[in-house]
Amino acid sequence: MNTVEIPGLGLFAEGKYGAYISPPLNIAMLGEKKCRFILEDYHPADPRRDDFRQAISNLLSLSPKALETVNSYVFQYYKDCVKEDQTLGLKNPVIDGPDEIWASVDFGTELLVMRRSLTDPSIYIYVECECSWETEHGLGVVFKEGLQVSKIGPCDGLLSHADVWDDMSHKDTIYVRH
Repeated sequence: MNTVEIPGLGLFAEGKYGAYISPPLNIAMLGEKKCRFILEDYHPADPRRDDFRQAISNLLSLSPKALETVNSYVFQYYKDCVKEDQTLGLKNPVIDGPDEIWASVDFGTELLVMRRSLTDPSIYIYVECECSWETEHGLGVVFKEGLQVSKIGPCDGLLSHADVWDDMSHKDTIYVRH
């Protein structure tokens, strides 16, 4: 099994499909939850490999307040899901406001770290979450460069709403209903 040492983060082991996987690390922003970072398309010989380390270090330095900045977007996603479910006669838990939204979210323990595309070499960190109001599609949270949340929505594996809609006018959109 191949490994690669990433300064300040530890030894990453190559996984089954070629991605490098970190040891469990405490994520302060998630209440010290232990998570693994999975580096997609990471190549030790890549001249920009330090971008991965920097994005992870940025995310590790975030406090829970980083999530509070997007409370209103996550709450809007909740309201949109509730509205859609009501048309189907489904019931959802009641969440009274944006400040209560994260209590209904369970963050996953694997954070995918990858570049979005050749035209956008930025590093994005994607985490899939379970949430009480959308049990089928969950909640996907994306951090650009590990600095701030850049996309909220269902778990779709995409790193921006520009990718979802195939429309560059949504490249900086944090949330828009699919």
